[in-house]
Amino acid sequence: MTKTSAAAAVTIAWLLAGALLVILKFEPAKSMSLNELGDFMAGFFSPVAFLWLVVGYFQQGEELKLNTKALELQANELKQSVEQQKELVEVTRADMAITKMAYELEAEREIRKAQPILKLSTNSYNSSYDGITVLESILINDGHSCTSITISCNEGSLSQTEIAAMLNGSKKVIKYSFPTPTNTFSTHISYLDGVGVKRRTVIEAVRNEAGSLLFLPAKEATVEYA
Repeated sequence: MTKTSAAAAVTIAWLLAGALLVILKFEPAKSMSLNELGDFMAGFFSPVAFLWLVVGYFQQGEELKLNTKALELQANELKQSVEQQKELVEVTRADMAITKMAYELEAEREIRKAQPILKLSTNSYNSSYDGITVLESILINDGHSCTSITISCNEGSLSQTEIAAMLNGSKKVIKYSFPTPTNTFSTHISYLDGVGVKRRTVIEAVRNEAGSLLFLPAKEATVEYA
């Protein structure tokens, strides 16, 4: 039984007892003055009022406890929600990082696929009586097509310094003329790759033990900025 139910039962019992008392003492009660009747009523209902005051006090305390527990539950739920949101943010960040990495890898693959593979090979090497050395080479593209090709050498002169385009598998004859015999030289090749980026690579030539000039593999191309 709750405190309210118990207080209600006590109140009903008290009122019944008062009513019984009035019935039993009806004649004396009729002769009571208003002041006496007021004092009797105040005295009769004072215990009931005090009882309900005490019950209300305890009831308010219980309600405060319930409200406190409810607030604690709400605070815990809010904390859990915040933690879940943090975890969700971390998962989202991880997903974004993976997506970004996948995009960058795919972009890098596409860029690599769009790169030419340029090679120089020696075709012939002759020295003339007037002291000029002529080297005939073949420029080969084994990769993606490239355009706007410019060729330069750090020594001598070239028979061709500009090529409009080189498709995959295409070949171009390039002749070098040197005023004096040389052991090493560098060929610089600039071009636009398959995605329109201007790049530059260098191919070194060295003389082997037999005295022939050989071209080394092209160095990794670098981006040329305007």
